[in-house]
Amino acid sequence: MANTYQYIDGDGATHTLYVAGTTTDKFVQPLSERDWDASSVADHYHEPTPSRLADTYRGTLYKVRGYSFTTLLLATTAGGLEGLKSSWADWHDPELGEGQLKRITHRGTTRVLDCIPGRATYRPDIRGNRESQISEFVTQVYVAGIPWWRDAALTTASGAFTGTTAATIGVSNAGDIPAWIKVSVTGIVDRPSIAVGSDSMVVTGSSGQATDLIIYKTMPHGTYGRTVRNWSGGTGGVGTGGYTFMRLTAGSKYLQLPKGASVLTFTATSGTAAILVEWYNYYGSLF
Repeated sequence: MANTYQYIDGDGATHTLYVAGTTTDKFVQPLSERDWDASSVADHYHEPTPSRLADTYRGTLYKVRGYSFTTLLLATTAGGLEGLKSSWADWHDPELGEGQLKRITHRGTTRVLDCIPGRATYRPDIRGNRESQISEFVTQVYVAGIPWWRDAALTTASGAFTGTTAATIGVSNAGDIPAWIKVSVTGIVDRPSIAVGSDSMVVTGSSGQATDLIIYKTMPHGTYGRTVRNWSGGTGGVGTGGYTFMRLTAGSKYLQLPKGASVLTFTATSGTAAILVEWYNYYGSLF
């Protein structure tokens, strides 16, 4: 499925926009892909100094990313073209919420952009029959609040608490930026703590059953982004997840995995609950 464009809308429905060699009613226009490069995504902040010879670099701020491509909608009748345009508009309805653009490049690299569909612009195919008008070009824009491409699948690592003795899990973030994490803790544990370097997340409560579940999610996107939730008896147990007694301590931070290899350290007052760590690798470039 190399050279593939798919949009997964906010309701989770997958719409195949184009697959090279298999799609018969849509053709991607050559050299039509526009992925905002680093110069348009990033602002490099330089603070003025008293020196007339130099300013001071303070950091890089990343802005919303835009991405677009142009495809040819090709029907056999004028009514068929109207149907294609209607479907395209339905697939890209922003009222469905944030979706995912899935792009598989010519060499087979898969990247996903969490985005909201922007404006679609249509123009006639001047090579076609103007009277029947069975083909039109559409340029579709997507706008990403998280301006990074990511892997389609989560990377995972696992382990278990060993009470007050520190348990460690080695991880490797293969992306270009620090990665947000999701940590699922299943089983009996009291005051669990997760640390990466000098940063840590500590929960004030405890879980008393082997099927109890705590989920830490530092990812900024999604329904439960940046939360700590718990279930008594697991997700099939009592309630749909609570925020009450499982509170983070005042000094806690929403952790991220630095680029490259690092170690997560897990400690608790007591307990041997199982640990599952999940994250996406994020990339600045589609290619």
